[in-house]
Amino acid sequence: MDAGLSHDPRAIPMFLRVLNEGNECAFGSRFINGGSMGDSPFKRRFLSKTGTILSNVLLGTKLHDMTSGYQGFHRDVVGKIINYKFRSAGHFYQTEMRYLLRKHRICEVPIHYQAPSPRVSKKSISNSIKTLLYYFFKRLSGKPVEI
Repeated sequence: MDAGLSHDPRAIPMFLRVLNEGNECAFGSRFINGGSMGDSPFKRRFLSKTGTILSNVLLGTKLHDMTSGYQGFHRDVVGKIINYKFRSAGHFYQTEMRYLLRKHRICEVPIHYQAPSPRVSKKSISNSIKTLLYYFFKRLSGKPVEI
């Protein structure tokens, strides 16, 4: 969670509940029943939804929101995350992390998100595409990466 309160802290008890129910990862989702993106600009919504669809198609994942930054993990999963060298140099690490943790017990939690800014840089989009294609080709080669 970032410190700008774009993610509603009232969702934290739900994250803790699903983690205590045996899930190793709790990912916030704006696109499931009960979730929302507030008054985010069209471009921001479009990028988030398109990024989710494209990631699910290319990576074989099935999450409703592959780009949310609100998440919770068990301690052992945090150890794996800390020790992994992410390829993404930007916000795409959130999608990269969901892909890498796809074999873990995962639950999506509805969240309410208030976007602080409509801007997503071209450099960030370029980095996202490069990282997505890297994992896509690893998957195609029969050598998918996971942590």
